[in-house]
Amino acid sequence: MILDLYSENWQELRYVIVQGTAKIVYKRKEHEYAIELLREKYPQYRHMKLEGRPVIRLEPKRLIGWAASSLTS
Repeated sequence: MILDLYSENWQELRYVIVQGTAKIVYKRKEHEYAIELLREKYPQYRHMKLEGRPVIRLEPKRLIGWAASSLTS
């Protein structure tokens, strides 16, 4: 998974790469909890039928980060 922050100000550019094992969540309680967290964070999901959709859990093993600001003193 890659998470990045783009900005017109190139000194603010940065990213994080998360390497790990991805698994589809089948366990009912874990699946329901994941959907609950999504709905808390993203209001647009509150009215969507997510119960039948898969949820993917990432178990991080390694993080790699970079920031343009680290290139300047």
